[in-house]
Amino acid sequence: MPLKPRYSLAWAGWILGFLLIEGAALFDSTEGDTLSEHVWAFLDGGWSRYLLLGGFFSWLVIHFFGKGKAG
Repeated sequence: MPLKPRYSLAWAGWILGFLLIEGAALFDSTEGDTLSEHVWAFLDGGWSRYLLLGGFFSWLVIHFFGKGKAG
């Protein structure tokens, strides 16, 4: 399947943006700024959120390794 260069650039920009935000957060000594801390705060909402996040990541793994054939 051929990739579209404009989308490849957009995804590369998205990844670079994430790395810049996470990198800045890692060097910031305050709490509540990294992606991990946001996920942990989200999961503090109870077991339903664990199930929601677990379901999403299960779908994502199947989607990636099944080449888009899941769901």
